[in-house]
Amino acid sequence: MNPKNKYLELSHFQRRLIRFLNTFLIFFALPLALIFYFNYAVNRPSQTFKEINYNLKPGASLETISKDLKDQGVINSENLFIIYSKIYRVYPSLQAGIYTFPAGSSLKQVINQLQSGSNGVALLFWEGKRLEEFGILAASKLTAFDYERFVEKTRGKEGMLFPDTYFFYPSANEDDVIKAMTDNFEEKMAKIKKTEAYQKTNLTDTQIFTIASLLEKEAPKGEQRRVIAGIIINRLSNNDRLGIDASNQYGVATRGVCPNNYTKKVCPDLETAKTVVWWKSDLTKSDLEYNTPFNSRTERGLPPHPISSFGEDAILSVLNYVPSNYYYYLHDINGGVHYGTTASEHSANVSNYIR
Repeated sequence: MNPKNKYLELSHFQRRLIRFLNTFLIFFALPLALIFYFNYAVNRPSQTFKEINYNLKPGASLETISKDLKDQGVINSENLFIIYSKIYRVYPSLQAGIYTFPAGSSLKQVINQLQSGSNGVALLFWEGKRLEEFGILAASKLTAFDYERFVEKTRGKEGMLFPDTYFFYPSANEDDVIKAMTDNFEEKMAKIKKTEAYQKTNLTDTQIFTIASLLEKEAPKGEQRRVIAGIIINRLSNNDRLGIDASNQYGVATRGVCPNNYTKKVCPDLETAKTVVWWKSDLTKSDLEYNTPFNSRTERGLPPHPISSFGEDAILSVLNYVPSNYYYYLHDINGGVHYGTTASEHSANVSNYIR
């Protein structure tokens, strides 16, 4: 035996000792060190020295939340946030809303706060509503919100404030609401504009939005909505009158409360607006003959602008309308829709399903 090698040979005991130490390191010491570091990391204060506001939007993914929190300096590591959330399965219990995180909050404190609920006010703005209806809702929930200023500042923006669930601080005013809803609208449209259907359409944005607003009042979601979108487009191509009552409803809503000699900037004011029937179901002969650009029985083409808020589904239904030979449709008392290609077919449908 080479004398030099005898020092490299290990005894049976030494080999067993090394195996033991390796086993201990791999299965005990290393996991303990990882657990220690993990607990240290999730309880370590964030490196920001100021209070941070954060809006957790409904439906946000875990990855989006962690990235937003990291970018805003609320947490130190987005990967650690994801790991912690998956280990403890906290993602389903994170609640949408507006949060204020104190300076130096730990990741664990942040998650606990996101689970305990928002310190904001939730407002649900529905599709198919006018700006005045949005204003009435916001004024009832936000003490600093001014209804008249909201209506004045959003004049000409019907449909451009996206209907959705929003969270605001109790001190939010009309500018905060307008910005949040406008930003959301622009974000949704940026995605839609990338679709093949949008890039191929010959319709202008105003036409798309106005038809989408009509669909919110005329058709539920699904195939029916896409068929009716196609009928509206068929009638437009012939320069026909649309004959859509929802447009007339928009035009006559304030005729009884806002006379021509009304001197205030906004009509109706908040208290009067609360009493207005914004979508009058029983239109009279006088209503149907009322001189307004929204009278779709006397005016040809689309109304001058959207008549209500509209969601993504309505926009996509316009862009992906169903081509057909139909020029007429009607709703029966049970919610069914009946289509006609000619005026005589439509008259027959009226006799069969309405009278």
